[in-house]
Amino acid sequence: MESPNFLVFRRGIVYEGTNEKLWALFPIPLVSPVKSPATPKKYVFREDLCDLSTQTRRGRFYSSLGGFGCHWDCSIVSNNIYWVIVGCANNQFIAERIYTMADTDHIESREIIQIGDGTKSSSWKIIDIEKNIFGQNVFTLRKQDMLE
Repeated sequence: MESPNFLVFRRGIVYEGTNEKLWALFPIPLVSPVKSPATPKKYVFREDLCDLSTQTRRGRFYSSLGGFGCHWDCSIVSNNIYWVIVGCANNQFIAERIYTMADTDHIESREIIQIGDGTKSSSWKIIDIEKNIFGQNVFTLRKQDMLE
């Protein structure tokens, strides 16, 4: 089983997948910029689950591979949940933004990160890190002001 380790953005749709296959995600996941004082790298957080009652979020970190006009060599791209295949001209899928699964083995529990952009951000503490079936780090975050 190959790990879905790419996020690809195109025309308001978020795709997840591998080097050979991309599939549209519905509902579209929340993807937010992340800043961490522990690392100069820029990440985005792809939220898999949010629990408003406990102010916790679970998800994975991705890093940017490129911006507007990126070419994706595609074999299979599905644009909806029923696996209707989207044709790719000359096997090229033109993406607006591409992210790859970030190398996050250096990120520790209890680290504080900022999620959001500029003045519209909030502080979150990493409270747990688990590996999923694909070997990806899945992070559980709790809103910082909930810990005080």
